[in-house]
Amino acid sequence: MSPDGTPLACKTIFFEICDSAHVQVDIGFFEGQDSVLSRKTDAGGNISFIYHGPLRKELKGSTSVYIWATVASEGDEFVEGFAQIKIISDR
Repeated sequence: MSPDGTPLACKTIFFEICDSAHVQVDIGFFEGQDSVLSRKTDAGGNISFIYHGPLRKELKGSTSVYIWATVASEGDEFVEGFAQIKIISDR
């Protein structure tokens, strides 16, 4: 969504698996085993993709990853946001 809450229809959005500082991390992957993904929204501004979390042996303990989303807006402006995913280790 745009900053005013309007759905972003027919826009390409870029997704990255990062930490809270927007630095890419190697924890899990998107479909196709990629750490970066792009998708185009539908007419209602909706989009979907699959994130595969890490294997147990890849974790040293509980952690968080952030799926950052970036989309071009008007001119040189862009909209950016993230969703936090908490990964809980039972070790």
